[in-house]
Amino acid sequence: MREVLMLEKEFDVLVCWTAVDGELVRGALLPTLSLKYKYRVHAVLLSTQPDTWYSELVGEASRCRSLVAVLSPAQHSPQQLLTALRQLRALPLPPVVVLLQDLPKLKREAKEGGESLVSTLRGTRLVAWRHVHERAFWTALRLALPLPPAARARTDTKTNPEQDDNKNSRSGSLTALV
Repeated sequence: MREVLMLEKEFDVLVCWTAVDGELVRGALLPTLSLKYKYRVHAVLLSTQPDTWYSELVGEASRCRSLVAVLSPAQHSPQQLLTALRQLRALPLPPVVVLLQDLPKLKREAKEGGESLVSTLRGTRLVAWRHVHERAFWTALRLALPLPPAARARTDTKTNPEQDDNKNSRSGSLTALV
C-alpha cells in the first residue's frame, strides 16, 4: 500500500539548494535528472539560514517521492551544518545529501559538539559531487533514489491502453520491446 501511495506522488524528486549552489543545480543537476534520467523533478530554493528549512520544505516534500538536498559544507559553520542536517532529517522523506565540497575536518567539532555532528553525518546518505560527467556520482545518486516510474509516461499518454493493445494484435504486427 505504501508503495502505491509513493508512486502516486506528483514528483519523483524534490531537489533543494541555497543560492550559492544555484548555478550548478540549475545547470547540471536538474537537467540531468529530468532529461537524461527521466525523473519528475520539483525544485525549491532554500533560504541561506538552515533554521527554517523544515518549514520551507515540509509541504513540498509531501508532493514528492524522494528528497535531494545540495549542500556546500564550506558555506556553513559546523553548528549550521548540524542544524541543516537535523532540519532535513526531520522531514518525512529521508534526505540524500549531495556535498559539493569535502566536509571540513571535524575532529575538533566532534570534541566540542559531543559527537552530534559526526553521528548525524554518519546517519545521513551522503553523495559527493565531483564533476558533471563523473559516472560514479550519477550512479551513487540514482542508487539512493527510487526508480522513476517508466511505465507512467507511456500509460499517461494513452487514452485507453486496452484499446491500443487490441489494435496492435489485430494488425498482426510485432511490437519490439526496448
